[in-house]
Amino acid sequence: MECNWIDRFAEVWKQFKERVFNSEVKILDREEVSVWEDLFIGKILPHLEREGCLVIAIAGGTNTGKSTITNVLMKKEITATDYKAAATKRPVLIASERKARECLNNSMFLEFEAVRMENKEEAIAPSLPNNILLVKEEESLPDTYLYLDTPDIDSIAKEHWKIAEKIVSAGDIIVAVISDSKYKDDAVVKFFRRALEEGKIVIPIMNKVERDNPKYHQIAEEQIKDFLKEIGIQENYPCFYFPRWPYGENILEKPIKSFTDTVPDLREYIHSFPVQETKAQIMKKTIQRFEEELGRWYQNIFIESLNHLIFKVRYFEDYLENRIVKEKFVPFQGLRLLEDINYELRRQIGYFKYLIFFPTHIFLGHRSSFAKVIKDKEKTEIEIKQKHRWMIEECFNAFLDCLLKSELIAEMGPLGEKINERLHKLHTRREVLLQKIITEMEPLLSMKLEWMQKEIENIVSDILSSLNLYSLYGKRVLSLLLLGTGLISIVYGMPYMGPWVEILAGGGILSSAVFIDRIGHKEFQASINLLYEKWVLSKQAELTQILKAEVLEDVFQDIYKYIDFAEQFEEEVQKIFNDKFSLLGKGIKNLPTEDRVNPREDRVVEKH
Repeated sequence: MECNWIDRFAEVWKQFKERVFNSEVKILDREEVSVWEDLFIGKILPHLEREGCLVIAIAGGTNTGKSTITNVLMKKEITATDYKAAATKRPVLIASERKARECLNNSMFLEFEAVRMENKEEAIAPSLPNNILLVKEEESLPDTYLYLDTPDIDSIAKEHWKIAEKIVSAGDIIVAVISDSKYKDDAVVKFFRRALEEGKIVIPIMNKVERDNPKYHQIAEEQIKDFLKEIGIQENYPCFYFPRWPYGENILEKPIKSFTDTVPDLREYIHSFPVQETKAQIMKKTIQRFEEELGRWYQNIFIESLNHLIFKVRYFEDYLENRIVKEKFVPFQGLRLLEDINYELRRQIGYFKYLIFFPTHIFLGHRSSFAKVIKDKEKTEIEIKQKHRWMIEECFNAFLDCLLKSELIAEMGPLGEKINERLHKLHTRREVLLQKIITEMEPLLSMKLEWMQKEIENIVSDILSSLNLYSLYGKRVLSLLLLGTGLISIVYGMPYMGPWVEILAGGGILSSAVFIDRIGHKEFQASINLLYEKWVLSKQAELTQILKAEVLEDVFQDIYKYIDFAEQFEEEVQKIFNDKFSLLGKGIKNLPTEDRVNPREDRVVEKH
């Protein structure tokens, strides 16, 4: 059985769990991972690569007599019994010296702190912590069998049945101890049904059956058949019973008999299972069940939760970029920058060349808008700076108010409460933060006219090196050829054609030349506009990034961290399991815009 994935997955899950579950804000619920994690940490990780041994767990509901059955199986009073409900508070492991030592070294039951059991009362003592595993050495046991006495699976104390679930997940054979009052209990039935689904061997035993009365014996047999049907086991399955004995009678040597004579005593029946074959069969089913539960959690909880958070975060990111910054922030507003780009283009190309390539547009961009303001440069720069500060302030306030009034955050529960707490702290230092954002933006958008002139020169340089200019050259050459052809046809005539036909043909050719020239210039002007818009967008993106870092990433820091950790975890899981869950995981890779961002503005509710 290949198991090289075990340690890799254990390390990846450990890192992810430490980062996510130990954080102040709970994004994922621990309870949601309990089934597959119990299987992995309780069974697969410690047992798959080990020398085979069968773990026999004695489990059942409250007051069914699990500790009594454990002592009878051992033929020795090892664990304490008590008539009170939920008496056993912590699991007891009974094993050979070697296996007990392995357990005490914390190598077999990883979710518990294993300690040596000094006396039987420790199993029910209220003073000891419940997360310990009491380990008792028993010389009569071979290394191939370990026995576990567990707390109630339906205890009034929730921590008891959680312990029972974890310890039974580590089991191979589960002895289901039931009684006439518990055999149809919902919690009991669900527990043992799940044990079967996980590939465990479930052996039912009806405890406290009235002795020396065939009627009660028959009733107990019918009840255990009903129990088998409830948990999903077919009839003709080996079932056992143990009588109710008088108080004070020595029961430790009593047999735990089968309802049929064809099956031996329970002790012999358990030890009749071939260890290696049984272990391999159970581990195969356990791994299959683990993958099913991991896949179910991965798809229905992990990916769904992750996408849900990504949708919310990207909604605010897109709202900031498209509905606030792009609408409210236009760099160097008031200056006719497109005119200046055309002017700079004419200057760099040269007047003669410009005349050849743009004969009908020689007067466009004939002067720089900077030339108009250069006489009062200082005043202009102050006005531009004030406009930029005002626009940045408007974007900042609009975005912060949007977050403060958004109902999307309220939908996040406790996480939303933490986000709102940060938002209100941010609101109290609004002026300080605004000044910080303006200071960060100033180096990226200098208010000096010389800086803007250099930016225009860079845009024009991009234009002159672009393929669009060569396309314009081609159209202009064709236009000139048609222009010459048209003039020749009108001036010198066309053979075999009348004068009117010559004039019409020449006029058509000239019109074509002008049309091609106009189309070429229109396309080229569109490319100029596009480069200018690209420049504007780059400055808007810089402001968006600063606002995102200072506002969004601050108040949503838990979500951003979680998304980062979760995407790393998702990537590692796909590698470990050879893309076994790739159809589930691709949900966080290609999120369509129309799905992740609700275009309706009413999702950010502004209360007036």
